[in-house]
Amino acid sequence: MHGGPVVVTVITGEVTLIEAGSERVVKSGESWTESVGYVHAIANRGASTTRVVASYLIPKGAARTTMVK
Repeated sequence: MHGGPVVVTVITGEVTLIEAGSERVVKSGESWTESVGYVHAIANRGASTTRVVASYLIPKGAARTTMVK
């Protein structure tokens, strides 16, 4: 999870977004947003390279990323 809101866009390829026990494929040109404390995972399950761009708005002093098990 992240310490501030995030916008992620898939530039090439596709990723699988895993959240709250469900999965969905996000393809090239598609985006999603992440709110503070949003627990998720992202996987490239395809055979090709995937590129994403992410913009983080992290308040001063907050952790950019916190790993959750």
